[in-house]
Amino acid sequence: MQKTFLELHKSMLDMTNSFWSEDYKRVIIQSIENRYKTDVLKEWGIEDIVINGDKVLLKWYKRHRPLTDEEIKDKYGR
Repeated sequence: MQKTFLELHKSMLDMTNSFWSEDYKRVIIQSIENRYKTDVLKEWGIEDIVINGDKVLLKWYKRHRPLTDEEIKDKYGR
């Protein structure tokens, strides 16, 4: 049986009073996109993220067609 990331690090986590958590990349990207203006998100989206020291590189892509107001509302709640 393969142990999960958290199971492997549990004993160390207990000693440091801190913890790691797993999340889906899409959730992180959605969170980052929410920081940007609606006009940007209509035309552009984040395709990938890369951790670079204490910064994060964002790979943006141009949408084939801009998001409609309804799509913006459904995806970003605006």
